[in-house]
Amino acid sequence: MRPEKFRYNAAITIAAVVAFFGAVPLATSRAYLLPILLVPILVAIWGWRAGTDVSTAGLRIRALFGSRLIPWPYVEALVPAGRTRVYAVLNNGRQLRLPAVSAADLPLLSEKSGTDRPEPEAPNAQVPDQKAPDQKAPDQKAPDPQAPDPLEGPVGDNRAQ
Repeated sequence: MRPEKFRYNAAITIAAVVAFFGAVPLATSRAYLLPILLVPILVAIWGWRAGTDVSTAGLRIRALFGSRLIPWPYVEALVPAGRTRVYAVLNNGRQLRLPAVSAADLPLLSEKSGTDRPEPEAPNAQVPDQKAPDQKAPDQKAPDPQAPDPLEGPVGDNRAQ
């Protein structure tokens, strides 16, 4: 089964291409202004690449230069924060923002996950406050110290698919 891809609007990439061509006359007027061209190039790459892929294996969070696979056993809940942001609350207490996923995308995200993940109770539920490790909420279970943390380590591409 192919993963469901959630991406930002393609207008971001198109605007970056237009900005690149608009910056060419300025950047070529002086040699020290050439690095200005890097800004629209990086914005275009980010707009094209950044997002969230959902499959039965887990959530793949894509950024400008790297990606990270979070397996479903590490995801405790998917919580909307307003209409435009969704967070994955991990079983170690961390919250991870899902780029390009809105609260309206939660039913499709749950369907594509292939798990029996319940829908959030309230559509505008707030993400729990992020506490310091020694200040856990009383209802929060402690993470297993033996379990590997999918968020630890370098932010490189882990493309094991």
